[in-house]
Amino acid sequence: MSVLVERTGNYTQRADLQFSSIRRYQAARYACSIKSSSGIFIKDLDLFYNVNVQYAARIEGIGPQRPPHYSSMSPDVLVFNETDDVSLECNVTGEPFPTVSWYHGKTRPYRRLKIDNSSRPNVLRLPNITRHKSGWYKCVASNNLSIKNVSRTVHVNVQWSLTSSDSPRKGQRFSGNGSGHCPHPLVSLLLACLLASRLSSNTLMTSSDG
Repeated sequence: MSVLVERTGNYTQRADLQFSSIRRYQAARYACSIKSSSGIFIKDLDLFYNVNVQYAARIEGIGPQRPPHYSSMSPDVLVFNETDDVSLECNVTGEPFPTVSWYHGKTRPYRRLKIDNSSRPNVLRLPNITRHKSGWYKCVASNNLSIKNVSRTVHVNVQWSLTSSDSPRKGQRFSGNGSGHCPHPLVSLLLACLLASRLSSNTLMTSSDG
């Protein structure tokens, strides 16, 4: 974008650059340059203006939003394998950059988490994730232009392999859904039955559906 300033003799025409309903994408460094009659820009007379556009905090989503951890069929569910190194990124925008907080829990109220990554508070790192860290994760953001806090929540489902210690005892109920153990309750139930049958012929298996 350029603004032309015409000069004839001692007469100077003023040129103003005006924005109507300025938008965030128009934030930039603007230069006012003067061009002589011979067509040469006079660099020593350049004027520079930094335009900063402030706007309220907004959360686009929580990633990684890509396979195999993310499914368009369940946009609020992220699936990982136990021992994965997980990083949840809260895709937040705002100027000034919003303050971000993280919360976690199986049910409400969620517990606030301590963030060790102070340089990027919108990224929650969960190294060597375990099944016990499955559940709901909530990102909350705000800045001084926000009327109220904005938030986004996702469910983290941690898959893990069944071992002999995971097999149900006699008469014990086993549920694979809602706990983050396996991606499908029927698969969980079948694997547990097969494993239990190898350990004891007297093992009783009942489903959580009654």
